Amino acid sequence: MKNILLFFSCLLLACTTYAQITPESPAGGKEDENLKEPVNATYFLSVEKPGRIKRMRFYVGEPITVTFKGSKERQTCTITKIKKDTLELSNAVVPLDKIAKITLYKKGKWRDMASLYLPVAGLLYFVGDMVNPMFSGRDGFQVKPGSVIVPGVLIGTGLIIKAFSKRTLKMNKNRYLKILEKI
Repeated sequence: MKNILLFFSCLLLACTTYAQITPESPAGGKEDENLKEPVNATYFLSVEKPGRIKRMRFYVGEPITVTFKGSKERQTCTITKIKKDTLELSNAVVPLDKIAKITLYKKGKWRDMASLYLPVAGLLYFVGDMVNPMFSGRDGFQVKPGSVIVPGVLIGTGLIIKAFSKRTLKMNKNRYLKILEKI
């Protein structure tokens, strides 16, 4: 009972403190006559998919890899500005309907290291297994089944991890871009 009362009293104290520190928006967040968007409006780019609750969000300053319609080349741009109905990528205004694909790269310390170091380790293992007999006085450059299987597994694992860390989202009628206001 004491724990519950302590929890609610801390919650009440935190709510009253938060209400006192947060500044209210000027003009109540209403629109200014000279501007077409609200005074305190901040927007983000969202990838929408019907029936899916989770949105993929992109904010100003984030890098984004896109493919434009009519082109097969991927371009990595930085989102410089998002307004109510326009998107600015690397200081160039881009209509949302011109973007055909967005490529997402999953980041992770272990994933990045494994996709880089496993193929290198496989290659070094193969070269070491080929060169080592020369220094030990036996026949050099002899390919054995173990000399191919272990490096092949290491290189293959690294390439599979790299392939699964990239995801391409095609924009169509079921998946589209939308600019939303941050609340």
